[in-house]
Amino acid sequence: MDKRLLIFGFGYCADSVLLNLRNKSWKINVVTRNTEKINDLRKRGVVAFQWSEKKRIQYSIQKANNILITVPPIGFSDPVKENFSELFSELPANSKLVYLSSTGVYGDHRGNWVDEKSDLNPKTSLGICRLSAEKIWQKVSNELGLTLIILRLAGIYGSGRSPIEKLKKGKVTVVRKLGLLFSRIHIDDIVEIISLSLEKNGISGVYNVCDNKPESSENVMQEACRLLGYKCPEAIPIEKLNLSKTALDFYSESKKVSNKKLLEDFSYQMIHPDYFSGLKEILAKVRNDSQ
Repeated sequence: MDKRLLIFGFGYCADSVLLNLRNKSWKINVVTRNTEKINDLRKRGVVAFQWSEKKRIQYSIQKANNILITVPPIGFSDPVKENFSELFSELPANSKLVYLSSTGVYGDHRGNWVDEKSDLNPKTSLGICRLSAEKIWQKVSNELGLTLIILRLAGIYGSGRSPIEKLKKGKVTVVRKLGLLFSRIHIDDIVEIISLSLEKNGISGVYNVCDNKPESSENVMQEACRLLGYKCPEAIPIEKLNLSKTALDFYSESKKVSNKKLLEDFSYQMIHPDYFSGLKEILAKVRNDSQ
């Protein structure tokens, strides 16, 4: 069977997935609300649809055997479900649906480890809405007999989206909050894991997607400064900063996310098992691009 994928949404992750899978002979179509991105994709030879092009999207769904949803929820509603799920019944048999969620669904665990069996107790609006979206897609998949893979992504970083670039632009605030730990994932690993999710048989359910080393944002910034040869900006206690509600929500939850299930079920070895490896690769690319 041809390897066909329909992607809903086209942000940082989706763009990286497209580049990777097109090199592996996948036939990929994209649905996005962004007209500028549609024009760019079509210039690149990618079939892309505006959300209003229902008939063309319906035809693409009938031909696809894999769906990747990268669109975030809006409140307790999932826009892809609301607009297109009635068409998913026309997917070929044994189709897969991959939904990109967030480790924010776990809520605050006071710096302790969490895995896929841990309590889900989000307090932030983003975490609550993500958990609601997961339940929506579990229900849709059960009703339609689709194979559902939920990938709970930790904090995403990679080329163009890392402390390295922020430091070079001089746009850095180092936040200090004692005992606060985050898990991260490099875009290269996200792409490989999505690719394996689509290609491997017997994969379904929920997976944490993160590296092997949870760490504070302050320590990650210190490592980025060390690589660049910069003096690290002085860390500012969080209570002295006038942060937005979204930023405060981000710093309100501390946990270490386990990737053990992912590594075992996917037989996967991380490309970047920690932020030391990830930041080093980003800096090498930045320097190479500047030559």
